[in-house]
Amino acid sequence: MAANLTENNLTFTGWQINGAGTVYTQGQTFSMGSANVTLEAKWTANPTYTVTYSGNGSMGGTVPVDTTNYEQSQNVTVLGNIGNLTETNFTFTGWQINGTGTVYTQGQTFSMGSANVTLEAKWTPVASSWTGIKQLGVAGLCGRLGDCGPRRRCGQ
Repeated sequence: MAANLTENNLTFTGWQINGAGTVYTQGQTFSMGSANVTLEAKWTANPTYTVTYSGNGSMGGTVPVDTTNYEQSQNVTVLGNIGNLTETNFTFTGWQINGTGTVYTQGQTFSMGSANVTLEAKWTPVASSWTGIKQLGVAGLCGRLGDCGPRRRCGQ
C-alpha cells in the first residue's frame, strides 16, 4: 500500500506504468493491454530551504557558511561566530532570523519554515560607547532606543 512507502527526502506521488507517462494515484484506473505491466513508484523531491548568515554591517571577519539544504520542520542548528566578526564599539551577541525576534547563539536550534532564512548578526553596543552615542544624539545611528536604522543593532 502506498502509505507505507518511504524514501529519504522524497514524497511518494503515485504509480507509473513501466516508469513513464501518466502518474496514477489511489482509485484511478487504466486500460490493461495484452502484455504484463510493471507499476513503478513515482517520487518527487521534497522542497528544501537554505540558511544564510549576514554580518549585518560587521567591519571585520567572515560570516559562517551553512551548506545544508533543510526540509520544512527540520531542525537547524545555529552556528557560532566562527569567522570572528567584529564591529567597532559593539559586541556580537548572536543571530536573529531576518534581523528580528529571538536571538540565537551557537548550538541552539529552530525549526525550518517554508522559506529560506537569513540569520543576521545581533550587535549590542559596548556600554561606554552607547552612553556617548545617546549623549551626542547622532542622527540615523541610534535615533531612539530599539531602532538603529537598517542595521538593527541597538536595543532589540
